[in-house]
Amino acid sequence: MDGDLFLNWLSARRDGKIPQAAEAAAALVAGDPDVRAARQYLRRLEDLGHLDLDWASNTWRIRPRALTHLPGSSAIALLLGERPGGFQESLDSEFALQVIPPLVTGGGRLNDPAALLLEYDNEAALQEAAQTIGATFVSCAAVSTAHCLEPLQPGPQASGPAGNAAPIQMFTPPRGFTEVGFPRRDGLFRQLANGRYNHWIFQEGDWMRTTLDEGICLVNGRVHKNLLEFHPTDNDGEPVGTLTVDGRLSLPTAHRRCLTLCSGLSPVEHQSGARGYPNVPASVARAVAKSLHQELATT
Repeated sequence: MDGDLFLNWLSARRDGKIPQAAEAAAALVAGDPDVRAARQYLRRLEDLGHLDLDWASNTWRIRPRALTHLPGSSAIALLLGERPGGFQESLDSEFALQVIPPLVTGGGRLNDPAALLLEYDNEAALQEAAQTIGATFVSCAAVSTAHCLEPLQPGPQASGPAGNAAPIQMFTPPRGFTEVGFPRRDGLFRQLANGRYNHWIFQEGDWMRTTLDEGICLVNGRVHKNLLEFHPTDNDGEPVGTLTVDGRLSLPTAHRRCLTLCSGLSPVEHQSGARGYPNVPASVARAVAKSLHQELATT
């Protein structure tokens, strides 16, 4: 599926319900529609800085157009957000534009939109370009997001799962969620209610709200501290390289977006389940590791 056309379609509609957007994406792929894969695809568009998803209200909205510095470069900016039909062609006619195709294409997969990189001579020229195309200028979205990452903690105290409702499931690496009786030990738990899973951390007798991704990070962080590896490459200033995330670590939204905005591309997925995020500055890798209670290995 052409991700550029789908982003054009979303930009024209501007907002809507997540189920309808997922159905529209699934319908564009050859073969039987896979709505679950389409919902994951919407998450990728969120990570790429094009969408905001609100799962509580089941709604999405297109993000306003923005231009931001690409880490490790003083001459290239990444374009984020809304991208209506014809916009890319108009941009290419006015500016020096690099169009980077997604790393993985074909095979009936939902393809990402191309990354659009704008070349510029100096800061003033970049800000003028942003004004010309109706975009907000952001110094470096990846670095600024990394600076806002706080150490993950369970959410507010809650009443916990209902004893007379749907079965309670506990997360146990590497098996995932399995049905259990009423919890008697610390961990991550979930229970289905109104067609959606609620997640809790049970810790020292208290129930606390969490999300699936944050809960998995918190549980894994207690047992495995070596799930992030940084592979730096030569750079004139701060080291920049690939951050490899072990497949057992399910990153929260802010962390995924932070790492994805380092390159404007989705991570490379390995057969082991690990994911490699390219063009990550060392300071961003350290901030992500600290937030996730991980020890950053450098190789």
